[in-house]
Formats: sequence, structure tokens, C-alpha cells
Amino acid sequence: MGVSSMIRRSILALSLFFFAASCYYSPAMIERAGNGRTTPCREVSRSRCASDQCGGANMDYVTYHCAGSQAVSRCVANFRCSSK
Repeated sequence: MGVSSMIRRSILALSLFFFAASCYYSPAMIERAGNGRTTPCREVSRSRCASDQCGGANMDYVTYHCAGSQAVSRCVANFRCSSK
């Protein structure tokens, strides 16, 4: 196996890794009340399958920190909860 073949495989492996990582992570965009604009936010905590906090099954309770504002918490669908 030549050096160029190893380089191509390494580049392919790195490309697949970064593609998979970008599909997994996506920053949340939350609409702020009143002005109708969305703000980029990052997830700071997640309670999996939080049926008590969200008032129903198949929900995670997620807290986001948004640029220029307080932390925001919401319930987000998680259909993996039903498979437990």
C-alpha cells in the first residue's frame, strides 16, 4: 500500500468523522418572546426521559444558555424513552 493511498484513506476517515460530528451537534435556535428573532443557544444540561418535569412521556428537559440572555429550559421530544 502506497503513501498516497494511506493519505487518501486518512482524509476520507477524517471527513466522515467531521460529517458525523456535525450531524450530531447542532446549536439550538430559540425564538425570543416579543421580537420574533431567533438567538443561537448552546445546551448546558439535559435530563433524559423527564416525564415528571415535562408532564408526559418521551420528553427530555433541556436547559440552554443563549447569547445575551438568561438560561432557557424546555421540554424536547426524545422517542428513545419509549424503548426502555
